[in-house]
Amino acid sequence: MRNTIAVILICLGFATAIADDSHSVSATEKREFLALVRKLPTEGEFFTDKAIRKAAPYIRVLFALTEQDLEQGDIYPFAALSAGLCRDRKYRQYGVEHFADLAHPALKLLWATVLFDAQPPLSPEVVEYLRVALESKERSQELREIVGPSFEGFRERVIQYQVNKK
Repeated sequence: MRNTIAVILICLGFATAIADDSHSVSATEKREFLALVRKLPTEGEFFTDKAIRKAAPYIRVLFALTEQDLEQGDIYPFAALSAGLCRDRKYRQYGVEHFADLAHPALKLLWATVLFDAQPPLSPEVVEYLRVALESKERSQELREIVGPSFEGFRERVIQYQVNKK
């Protein structure tokens, strides 16, 4: 009986570790990813499709970046990379499934905005995040800058959106 319980606890520990891999991004992985992003080819101010494909396997690391990780640099390349990734349904789905893992508040707001426009039905978490952001004067202004001239329509759609509960 003791052995059975021990085996179950060990299996649960492994299952938790595997399921929680998004939280186990190392400082080395982050440094390597930051170096990769600096070298990715661009066309104007955006990354090329080839650059997006090269960076895509590191989406887990992108989601784990914090304000401290980017405090010495510009967030724009990571926003541009996020926008490129969001053009692909597979990475939008990853964004929905791992939304809670987005550590950088500006990137999280960007992803929430893109996911709201591109991926209905949404998770309740994304919609609630946007609603809370709209209640904050500062975050609402950030959303206005992300969305642009169609902000008022976007705002109304977020407020009116009914999440499909399964």
